[in-house]
Amino acid sequence: MRWLADRIQDLAGSVPWSQVAVLVRKGDQIPEIYAELHGRGIPVEVVGLSGLLDLPEVADLVAMLDVIDDPIANASLVRLLAGPRWRIGPA
Repeated sequence: MRWLADRIQDLAGSVPWSQVAVLVRKGDQIPEIYAELHGRGIPVEVVGLSGLLDLPEVADLVAMLDVIDDPIANASLVRLLAGPRWRIGPA
């Protein structure tokens, strides 16, 4: 996805960011594209529920809501405890 980010970065200054869009055919491409563009300081907005659920901060929020609803939701609880906020780990 570096080539895509390079092409978009080449547009800086000549085209407003609001006029640049990237369409993907498969939702599993979104996290990699998002990370590459975000890492270069290019503003990114993901549109569509399936793409949003792949973003780590949204997945953590969904896991937190899942644990609030069901305190023994093991997969969600492990995600939260092993994640960057608490770093407790599964052990």
